[in-house]
Amino acid sequence: ATSLPEAMVVTNDLTKVKITDEHQPKHSGQLFIGGTLLNDIHQLELNKFYAKKHQAWRLIYKATRHGFSASDFHSHCDGKGPTMTIIQSKEGDYLFGGYTAVPWSSKAAFKEDTTAFLFTLTNPHCQPATQFHIDDKQTHRAVTHHSNAGPIFGTRNSITTSTSSSHDSLIKLISNFCHSLFYKTQSGLPGNK
Repeated sequence: ATSLPEAMVVTNDLTKVKITDEHQPKHSGQLFIGGTLLNDIHQLELNKFYAKKHQAWRLIYKATRHGFSASDFHSHCDGKGPTMTIIQSKEGDYLFGGYTAVPWSSKAAFKEDTTAFLFTLTNPHCQPATQFHIDDKQTHRAVTHHSNAGPIFGTRNSITTSTSSSHDSLIKLISNFCHSLFYKTQSGLPGNK
């Protein structure tokens, strides 16, 4: 069996959702309800990056469950926000992703978001979990929306999830955010802590 990369999108908009038993946290420490990619430490790290205490997130899209195509992503995520996109690489099981407060849309456009950020939780360089903030001069292109693509942070040069609608479709991950002109660490340097 081929190992597939994984992507999931969660939202913290719980106001319109009735939490059923299946959505209840497995234990009191679960902050990402319905997801399986994140251990407790990763969940706490992401909530720390989000900078709001006691935040709970609910799974709205999981590629291995809902499908890998762009239309699968949009059917579950359009109109939803804020969201945290978490991606697990096919090779190495590295975890990374991005946050945006802007609800996703199929209409092609750059979207402004002064609160957007990228993150890496595990990576091939054995660096600690790191947050990359949107550059003040690039907030007008924090995320890109398009009907033929999944979540795009920055332009196609930061994080892009490209998909194919074929039966054997796999998610193709392009992760150049460590060298992105759009997102930077606290020190202001791309990819450096």
